[in-house]
Amino acid sequence: MLLPLLLSLSALAAGPNASSSLKNDEGSFDAALAFDGLLTSGWAEGEVGSGEGQWLELDLGRSSQIDSLSIWPGNLSEGAKSFREFGRPRKLTITVDGAPVGEQLTLLDKMQRVEVPVGAQGRKIRVLIDESYDGIVFADLFIAEVAVNFPSN
Repeated sequence: MLLPLLLSLSALAAGPNASSSLKNDEGSFDAALAFDGLLTSGWAEGEVGSGEGQWLELDLGRSSQIDSLSIWPGNLSEGAKSFREFGRPRKLTITVDGAPVGEQLTLLDKMQRVEVPVGAQGRKIRVLIDESYDGIVFADLFIAEVAVNFPSN
């Protein structure tokens, strides 16, 4: 009886998580919005400051081979307007099960999809914000989308 309960609790832990999430009059910008397949939504950190030290994480539920990540930084809900108004990552560190993957990434300050080779086996993928670009109106940092790419075989 205890084993099914433990397996159920383990399954509940899987999914998106973040160090913080913005909640305001516009709604709640939680971690799940960065993994919903839509560029018009996204995760926003909810702490004071410009996002340094904040993180976004996906627990796959079991160890899997991860080929790469695709990351769309910034708030893309209204295109270039919202991209500039809100903060976005400048430098990122990607970890799989706590181990850094490759070198720290430096992102250009433009609307883009960033391809990150991973080539690792793991369960938890974390995107850590090391530095950010300031928004011209709001300090809140956004990541519109993160896609996990698995090997195609």
